Amino acid sequence: MHRDITQDEFFTPTEFISKYMNLKDIGNELYIDRNAGQGAWLCIVRDAKVNNGITLEQALEQIYATEYFIDNCIQLIKNLYGEGDINVLEDNSIPKKYQKPGVTACFEYNDRFLPNIVCCDATLYDYTFGENLVFGNGLFEEI
Repeated sequence: MHRDITQDEFFTPTEFISKYMNLKDIGNELYIDRNAGQGAWLCIVRDAKVNNGITLEQALEQIYATEYFIDNCIQLIKNLYGEGDINVLEDNSIPKKYQKPGVTACFEYNDRFLPNIVCCDATLYDYTFGENLVFGNGLFEEI
């Protein structure tokens, strides 16, 4: 999961993530990566959730991601969900409730809309994912 250095991107090595996260404590909480890249951290969270007794479908429903580059989002979806048919929704093809400031694309995977993965400008997006979600037990809602 490396990218051309001219993009000024850095993807956290999987070994680093595994070493510094307490994977045994990952349960039913919602997890978000606001700069998801290609999803290395979220794949580890998904796997930890499944190893801790949560079904794969439930684990994927509890993982949220935003990313600036569409190609990273596509690779993120492949890494999280596996190979499949990915459709990029842009402009008016994005469902109305997901048309928010900063959103550039949403995605369908095998003809199913993915409400939890959004391609966006992180400085403009409100991180609601079409719902009223609270991440981090409200820690960041007071800012």
